[in-house]
Amino acid sequence: MHTQSEVRVGRRGDTTPTRQGVGLVVDLLGMLVWVALLTWVVSSGRTPDAAAPMRDLLLLVVATYVLARLVSRLQQWAVPAVVATAATVAAVWHLGGMLSVINVDPLRYANASAALYLTGCASALVVVTRARRREVRTAATCAAAVCGVMPWVDTALASALLVLPLPFALVSREVGMRVRRVIVTSAASAVLALGTTAVIGAAWESGSAIDVVVAQTLSGNRAQLWSEALDLMASSPIRGVGVNRFSVESPTARSDQDLRWAHNEYLQVGAETGTPGLALAVALLLWVFARLAIGGRDQGTAVAAVGLAGASIAASIDYIWHFPVVLVAVAALAGAAGGVPRRGRHHDVAGWNGEPWIDTAVAGDALWPQQLGDRRREDPQVEHQ
Repeated sequence: MHTQSEVRVGRRGDTTPTRQGVGLVVDLLGMLVWVALLTWVVSSGRTPDAAAPMRDLLLLVVATYVLARLVSRLQQWAVPAVVATAATVAAVWHLGGMLSVINVDPLRYANASAALYLTGCASALVVVTRARRREVRTAATCAAAVCGVMPWVDTALASALLVLPLPFALVSREVGMRVRRVIVTSAASAVLALGTTAVIGAAWESGSAIDVVVAQTLSGNRAQLWSEALDLMASSPIRGVGVNRFSVESPTARSDQDLRWAHNEYLQVGAETGTPGLALAVALLLWVFARLAIGGRDQGTAVAAVGLAGASIAASIDYIWHFPVVLVAVAALAGAAGGVPRRGRHHDVAGWNGEPWIDTAVAGDALWPQQLGDRRREDPQVEHQ
């Protein structure tokens, strides 16, 4: 007969065949979607070199995601700490330049830099939830504050507003919202934002009320670019107009160098690679959220999901993913969140001295109700992950 401790150890290691099987199937589906997207992008290039930038970016992103997941199996806050540190250094450098009246925007585009700060803020808050040492959590809190303030300082209002849900995600469990619900809500928000821009683009007419509202809230020509991206996708729905050819095929893009991108990464992918490319890009985004939902649902996962949704929404209204560092930072955050086991070892701390403990990673989860256990750090049956 198993003791209570032995039974609990067997459940908390996330090693049951059923759960491993589900994770493996989901990972295989994600790999198939990514391979299909990569293949479609390469085939949509009118010349072998035309698709090279997007192809190389996809390879870099998936490599970053996989590496972040692997590292997070060993140390759950290492990757978010790296992202947060890099973003904080860039923010401090940027702020110092603003105070000295010298333009030192790290990416030379305010909205792209703000998206980097948004990702850095989310990464820092993930560290706050997962680090054990108080000084690390304190440093991460400071980093989150710096990165969270910078979009406001730089008047990048879209990213500034997208920072606001991050503190709520940090305390969502305390206010009775389960992590899975946060993930689902985040995914729905990202899809809703993309759908809204598509509807605006489809309904756009020069001088219309929609045109005026978008021009006043975002910028002029943005709705027109979305409309032209949809028109290009409609004119060539299967293969698109060709990778990296939006700036050539769009009349508005040809008229102004500053408008050479669609200001919507998803619609630009659709215009350049057709409806299949757009569908695969959205499917890959949803897969990342799905992977978060079946993985270790701690509070850091909730923060990462909200940060991922924020970055996706920002990409629906601007060309921030044309800056590889932003997309790589987002991939690192998503990979770090998806690489945490359902029963991470950082939850063992509360009961290392033999006192009863509650696994807070699943507190309030209907599938894994709270259970008490008697655990000691020196217990040879403790499964270290």
